[in-house]
Amino acid sequence: MKKLYKVGIALFILLALARLFVSASKEVERDGAGYHKTTTAHYNRLDGNIEPGAILFIGSSSVAGMNVSDITNRAVNLGIGGEKSDQTLARMQAYQSVDQAAAVFLAIGFNDLKAGRDAGAVAATIHQILELIPEGIPLVLSSVQVLLQKSAGLPEPEAFNHKVRALNSTLAAMCEKRGLCTFVDINRLGCVEGVVAKDLRENDGIHLNFAGYNCFKNILKTIFYELNLK
Repeated sequence: MKKLYKVGIALFILLALARLFVSASKEVERDGAGYHKTTTAHYNRLDGNIEPGAILFIGSSSVAGMNVSDITNRAVNLGIGGEKSDQTLARMQAYQSVDQAAAVFLAIGFNDLKAGRDAGAVAATIHQILELIPEGIPLVLSSVQVLLQKSAGLPEPEAFNHKVRALNSTLAAMCEKRGLCTFVDINRLGCVEGVVAKDLRENDGIHLNFAGYNCFKNILKTIFYELNLK
């Protein structure tokens, strides 16, 4: 009888913990949605105050975490951490500053693939995003980063990286076809076996660290200098 009682207590505790976990997960999801909604509203206001001739940096956390003012004094950071391409498409449709920009930098797609979306579907959405940028405005399009290691909450690297490479190949071809577009392969930073060297990334194996961002920013500085956009 005591044994059954202990089993019952244990099951009760497990169920309580499971409910707590589900509740916490939903709260994190709501917080993420709230963060994106609030930041989007902020950027909509900012859009109305951006001077013509700005260089817009648009994308997810890789953009949001970059000190773009180190690249050019024309830079405006419109990155939102955790963003997917359909969200980028939706908010860019409201930006008047895109039509008056000197150039646009775009880095998006990682979070789509992380969520299990097909590379072809992601490429189709990104193609819609590119159509919002007038053909006469220079575009710098970044590749999606491969995973260097297996980490909690992330897909298995080999299968994930296969989708990343498929998407990057499509993005590079898309950029070449568009014209006035420079494709930047972020996986070539450090030139170590075709991936960003581990010493250029944070411990999560995804985001660039201080040295990685400096390396990437120097590449972007050169690109904008060659476009005569200092």
